Amino acid sequence: MFVMGDLGGITGEFNSWSFKPRKAVIDQLEQDALDSAVQEAEDLFA
Repeated sequence: MFVMGDLGGITGEFNSWSFKPRKAVIDQLEQDALDSAVQEAEDLFA
């Protein structure tokens, strides 16, 4: 849980998008490039 206290009265807007790669693009990747991308993504959460 994240709690933020803002005493300055500054407000803002947050926009979020869910990214879903196109299957046609993923299917064109070479296997070693795909494996490398998967490993980098897994390392982010390790």
